[in-house]
Amino acid sequence: MAELGDVYQIDLMERWGSGSGEELHNIFYYQAQGVEDVADVLNVEFFENVLPSILAIQSPQVVVAKITVLSLGNPEWFDENVPAGVHGTAAAGNSLPPFAAINYTLRLNTRAVRPGSKRFAGVPEYAQVDGVITDVGYLGNMETLRIDLAAKRGTGIGFENVFWPCVVKRVPYETPGGNSAYRLPETNEETVLGFVTAALTSPVVSHQVSRGNSR
Repeated sequence: MAELGDVYQIDLMERWGSGSGEELHNIFYYQAQGVEDVADVLNVEFFENVLPSILAIQSPQVVVAKITVLSLGNPEWFDENVPAGVHGTAAAGNSLPPFAAINYTLRLNTRAVRPGSKRFAGVPEYAQVDGVITDVGYLGNMETLRIDLAAKRGTGIGFENVFWPCVVKRVPYETPGGNSAYRLPETNEETVLGFVTAALTSPVVSHQVSRGNSR
């Protein structure tokens, strides 16, 4: 049984442009093994070794606003990073609207948890033709991110302290209005994880429905 306190959530909050631009969130989960109270360590690991691969497929119009790391089981274990001047590093130029995104599917080691999904906005116009990515360099950056999304992360000498990328199974519940909904687990008994074995992507530009509806 997984320990809820060992599961960390990373909320990568970006903005479409500076100031009060539209918020773009991507949520990641890692299980820490061999360490406790390491939100700050995971934040640095993510910032240095995962975020650059994300930014490489995003136009400069996408700006990192805040990275929040927290333990699902221990509210005292958290860390925030508010970097200044960090933005997409794809070649400057026009960008597709924020509802256009590169989609990644996270394949897991179990059928008990549904596969995860990540969508990254900020697709530059130059990289695609009619909604299909054709630029060779950009495709290479997509491949680098594909590998990084499935990679375990380590800290310390000998790589003994490991963060495993995972997907957390949601718990069904009924709202006061009688509707069905899902939430994150709140106890160890409710905690079910699927560990990421591979990430898959496609050159076809995806559509983020919620972002499209909000404009």
